[in-house]
Amino acid sequence: MVDHYSLDFSTRLTFNIKGKTTQEDGFDWKAACVDAGIISLITFFTGIGTLVSVDALSLNSLVILLTACGSEFMGMLAMKRGLITTSNDKK
Repeated sequence: MVDHYSLDFSTRLTFNIKGKTTQEDGFDWKAACVDAGIISLITFFTGIGTLVSVDALSLNSLVILLTACGSEFMGMLAMKRGLITTSNDKK
């Protein structure tokens, strides 16, 4: 009989605000797009779930949600590219 259960929910994923660099191009666009896409999809599916749960899913709300996700995607790319600086970068 097992007296206790041990679950390890630790993750090895890291999120870097600054983008990665490559030897060839200098900036890893693929990694930056994947990171921005993951964050934007989390927002999208959270928004869809919220709209469905409160029975507010309509064409207008879907357009607003897609606009917000697109803005978040582009903002993440701009941050990773260095166009937007964080308060830690200004020091």
